[in-house]
Amino acid sequence: MYRCRMKIAIFSKDAMLTELVRSLEPLEHFTHEITVVSEENQDIMREGQLIIWNLDAPVLPSKLRARCAGDAVLVFCGSRQLIGTLPMEELEAADEFWETPLVRDYLKVRLKRIMEQIKLGYDYYMTQAYLDTAIDSIPDMLWFKSLDGIHVKVNKAFCSVVGKTREDVVGQNHCYIYGAYPRMIMKTGRLRAGSRRMRSLRRAAPCSLRSL
Repeated sequence: MYRCRMKIAIFSKDAMLTELVRSLEPLEHFTHEITVVSEENQDIMREGQLIIWNLDAPVLPSKLRARCAGDAVLVFCGSRQLIGTLPMEELEAADEFWETPLVRDYLKVRLKRIMEQIKLGYDYYMTQAYLDTAIDSIPDMLWFKSLDGIHVKVNKAFCSVVGKTREDVVGQNHCYIYGAYPRMIMKTGRLRAGSRRMRSLRRAAPCSLRSL
C-alpha cells in the first residue's frame, strides 16, 4: 500500500489543543508531523495538510485559505460572536469552525473524523491509481459504464481506437464517442451495414465483463 506523512500545523497558544493533537494515534498508513507556532507563519501554513487556526490575530478565514495549499483542511477557531457575524463567503472559506473556549471531548471527535476524511481521500486516490495502472496494461479496449450508458472509466487502448483523450471520453455515451447520432441512422433504426461507423461499433461492442 502507501505511506503518508500528514503535516499538521497548529497556530495556537492553547496547551490543551496541542496536547490533544499529539495524543492522537495516526490512522493506518499515516504518520503525523506536528508543528506548533504561536504566530502566523506562511511557510508552515502553505505546507500543512491540516491547519488549525486558534490565534487572536484579526485574520479572516478567506485570507487564511488563500495562504493554504489547495487541498488543505482549514479549521478556524473563534468566539460564537465572531463566527456568528461572518458573512457567507467567509463561512465557506474554512472547512470547520470551532467555538472558543475549546472543549476537549468535542475536539477529539472532530479531529478523528477530519483525519478519517483525509485518509479516505488518499485511499480513493491510490485505488484509482492502482486501477488505472492495471487497465492500462491491458492491450485490448476496456471500459466501464454506468447503468445509463455513460462511460465512467476507459483504458489507453480504448482511447487509441476511438481517437479521443480520456478526458473527452469519460462522462460521455456511446453515440458521442463514435459519432453515431440519430441523423446517421436509417429508418430501420440501424446504421448502413458497410459503413465505417458500423464496423467500428461492431469491433468495440461491449461485453458483460467490460461494462457495469
